[in-house]
Amino acid sequence: MSQEVELKFILAPERVADVSAFLGSLGAATPQSLCLINRYFDTPDLKLQQQKVALRIRQKNDKFLQTFKTKGESSGGLHRRLEWEWPIDNFALDQSLLESTGQFPEGLGVASLSPVFETNFDRQAFDITVDGIAFEVALDVGEIIAADKRKPLCELELELRQEATPDAVRALFALAEKIALKVPLFPSDISKGERGYHLAGGYKLADLEAAKPKTLPAAFRCWVNAHDYFQMTGEERYSRLAATFKSALLATIEADTTIPEPDKRSVAEDLTHFAEDRSVADKEGLAAIKLMRFL
Repeated sequence: MSQEVELKFILAPERVADVSAFLGSLGAATPQSLCLINRYFDTPDLKLQQQKVALRIRQKNDKFLQTFKTKGESSGGLHRRLEWEWPIDNFALDQSLLESTGQFPEGLGVASLSPVFETNFDRQAFDITVDGIAFEVALDVGEIIAADKRKPLCELELELRQEATPDAVRALFALAEKIALKVPLFPSDISKGERGYHLAGGYKLADLEAAKPKTLPAAFRCWVNAHDYFQMTGEERYSRLAATFKSALLATIEADTTIPEPDKRSVAEDLTHFAEDRSVADKEGLAAIKLMRFL
C-alpha cells in the first residue's frame, strides 16, 4: 500500500512538447515512454463508483497491474488517496488480492464485476529531483472509451516520490508554478476514472448553478469544477459559470486575511491577465497554483 500525493492539470495537446522540453532544462532524465491500457471494473449498478473507490487493471507495455484505490481526499487541488498495486498475469481480476487490503467492499466478488470503460494513453514519465525533493512528472495523451463513446485525454500529473513533508509539498507547488510560467495549465479536481464514469453515464455532476460560494476554498472549488465540467461536456454554461466563480474568487481573495497583500496582488493580476488577442485569461492556471498554497 502507498499514498499518492499529486497535482493534476489539464493542458492543450499541442503544448506537450513544450512541457517535455522545459522538464529537460530542469535536469529531468530522458523520459520513459509507456503505452498504458487501463480497464476499469464495476458491477452493473456501479457499486464501486457509489463508494468512491476505483478498481482497474493496467497493461503497461507487456506487463499487467491490478490497482485498487480508495476515495481519498482533495484539498486545494492536492490529491491524496491510498493505493494498492499488484502484478498479475492478464486482464483477469484476483479476488484474494482485493480482500487483503481490508478496504474492498465486503461481500462483493469479482464474478459480479465487468469492464465499464477504458482510459488508454501514451505516457512520458520523467524522474526529476529539484532541491533534493524527488518527483515523477507524467504527460498523458490519449482517450477515454466507454462503449461507443470516446473523449480525448491530455493531462499533466506531478507526484511526490517521497514522504509528503511540508517542505516536500511546498516543493511540489513550486515545481508546478515553474511549469505554469512556461506553459498554460489548469488544475483538475476530476480523476481519469471519474471522467470515464461520466462518459459511461455513471457520474453525476454537481449542481454548480445552485452554488453561492462565500469563502475562498468554496469559490476556488466551484471555479475549478466549472472548468472541469466544461472540459467533460463542452457545454457553454460551464464556461459562463467559470467566469462567474472567478469573480466570486476575486472577491473572497480580497476579503481573506490570511493571504499577504503582495500575494493577493500577484494572484489578482494573473487572474485578469489576458492573451494579446484578449481571447483568454492565459495566466489563470498560474494564479490557481499560487492560491493552492493558502488552501
